[in-house]
Amino acid sequence: MSDQPSSDEFDIVDDAPAEDEGVDPHEEELQRRQAERDHLDRRHIKSIVLEKQALYRAARYKTIVALVLLGTALQLAWLAIGRIQAHLLPRAAAYLVVAIGFVVFGISLLKKAKLDRAAGAQTAIPEPEEQPDFSELSDGSQIIENLKNMHGR
Repeated sequence: MSDQPSSDEFDIVDDAPAEDEGVDPHEEELQRRQAERDHLDRRHIKSIVLEKQALYRAARYKTIVALVLLGTALQLAWLAIGRIQAHLLPRAAAYLVVAIGFVVFGISLLKKAKLDRAAGAQTAIPEPEEQPDFSELSDGSQIIENLKNMHGR
């Protein structure tokens, strides 16, 4: 004989409702739609975050390229001055034309980078035009009364 009771001494009762029992198809549809809406909201938020990151990244790249272009333009201007002193005017003119092009393109890239940073800093939801009305809100003192009522004190 063993110390454990036999399986005949226990009654196993499954009190969980069957899947088809008591489930309102309308409620099930509402839950499915809410889950889908939550999923779409998460995807929308993620896409906004990725867009902001891409804008900031593009602004950084544009700024770096603009600074390289402006630095190269300065170097070309310095070389042009040297060529002018050496009486190599056609080469000096070519350096100056390229330097001016680099300056123009660098400044336009800096402006575009500024616009990208401004677009990334904008919020997805605009601020409300009028202040919300908080006059109907209570001070929270009803919570104590609700707790007292729940515990029957």
